[in-house]
Amino acid sequence: MANDVSYFKVQGDSTTYSFNDADAETRLSNLQTTVAGHTSTLAQHTTSISNNAAGISQNAEDIATNASSISSVNTSLSGRIGTLSNLTTSAKTSTVAAINEVNANTNSVNSAALKQSGTVADGTSLTAFVTPGIYVISGSNTYTGLPDGVTYGTMLVLRPAASSAAFTVQMLITASGLLYLRSYTSSTWSSWRQI
Repeated sequence: MANDVSYFKVQGDSTTYSFNDADAETRLSNLQTTVAGHTSTLAQHTTSISNNAAGISQNAEDIATNASSISSVNTSLSGRIGTLSNLTTSAKTSTVAAINEVNANTNSVNSAALKQSGTVADGTSLTAFVTPGIYVISGSNTYTGLPDGVTYGTMLVLRPAASSAAFTVQMLITASGLLYLRSYTSSTWSSWRQI
């Protein structure tokens, strides 16, 4: 009936809302559309995290391959060059240039790798962590900046090489396998989101 009024509560909100049948149908349809949009966004984030994890794995494989190549070059050159005093000036210049190139490439590979950075010290604020790495969050320590209810786990800090801290992402994986994510933009951290 057109004059009937239905009462219901929205979960998580203590306010009681009343609607006539037409209002309820419209609002329910809008709510369903909103939920569908959030579900789609969550799926996109999940795919993005999966792709990033695959990229990290590929970087690790590339680092191992480059390290093997450098080792092979070192082995093949061993004992063939002699001492620098035996080389002509132009040969010394070429050798030094080649060494510098190898060092630059090695440093570039190393900077792209996530490094195991150890356990975060007791009493530390996690908002200060913008250096890429893998950090242990110990259950026996106290930290500020953790998601509500989380006391320990593993934190990954990701940031594109040579970019400012404004592009930093923190991922926290709890011992029970829950994943939390937050990003650093406009000089502030976003709230932790459980993925």
